[in-house]
Amino acid sequence: MYRTPIAVNHPTPFITITAKLFNMKNFILLLLSVTVLASCKKDTTSYIGTDPNSIDKATLISSGKLAFSDDRYTESVVKVYMRQDAMYVLALEQMNYETVNEDINVYLSSSLLVTTTSLKIYSAKKLHGDIDIPLSSGVSKDLPAFKYIIIQADTDKNAVATATLE
Repeated sequence: MYRTPIAVNHPTPFITITAKLFNMKNFILLLLSVTVLASCKKDTTSYIGTDPNSIDKATLISSGKLAFSDDRYTESVVKVYMRQDAMYVLALEQMNYETVNEDINVYLSSSLLVTTTSLKIYSAKKLHGDIDIPLSSGVSKDLPAFKYIIIQADTDKNAVATATLE
């Protein structure tokens, strides 16, 4: 009886082509991933130096030092600027505060407490570095009525920090 020899070390052409296509597919996916990641915009929290209407060319309207309930945080400052395009920006400077599970809210208020007339203008889990918050035109109209900045956690009724704008 005659037996056909089996080539153990030689893959069939179908397997070879499939393996090459699979490697080419992985290569293309890798190339696309790198291209997408390289083209993503980097997250920035400040306009300084990038916009002709940025706060480095703006007029300082008012400022105040943040008084935190925790003595570990003492260097932060709040400033309100009017840019050249007449838009107001609230600048939180030298911030270093974060929570684990809840958001921190920044309010404009006419009193030292968050009330129904207070406006929540920003929310995040952490406040680090210099943060510029553009204020909408509706807020800008009522800005003189707001003399206080209040930073408060979502679930806590006590302020984390307050500042009086002068």
